[in-house]
Amino acid sequence: MKKRLTIEDRILIENLLKLNYKLKDISNILVCESSTISREIKKRRITGKGIFKECEKTQRFPYVCNGCSNKTYCRKKNIIITILKLKRIITIFLNFLELA
Repeated sequence: MKKRLTIEDRILIENLLKLNYKLKDISNILVCESSTISREIKKRRITGKGIFKECEKTQRFPYVCNGCSNKTYCRKKNIIITILKLKRIITIFLNFLELA
C-alpha cells in the first residue's frame, strides 16, 4: 500500500471521477485504501458559485460534481476537483524559484 499520493495519482483520480468510476475501483487501480481516496477528494474539492445550497449528491461519494449528468443544468453550488490547475501552479512556482 502507498503512503502518499503523487500528483499523477491525483490527476488519475480526477479523470476516473469524470468517468464515473466507483471508489472501490479507484482504490484498486491506485493500490491504496478507499479511505485515502475519499479523504483526498474531500480535501481537494473546490466549491463553485451557485444560487442554491449544495447538492445532496455531494454529501456521499464521489463528493464532487465531476461525473454528474446534471452538472450542465444544475443551479446548485458546483463542487469540483481540479488537480491539473494545482499542477500548473506548482510548476510555475518551481520555475519561479529556479529563476530567483
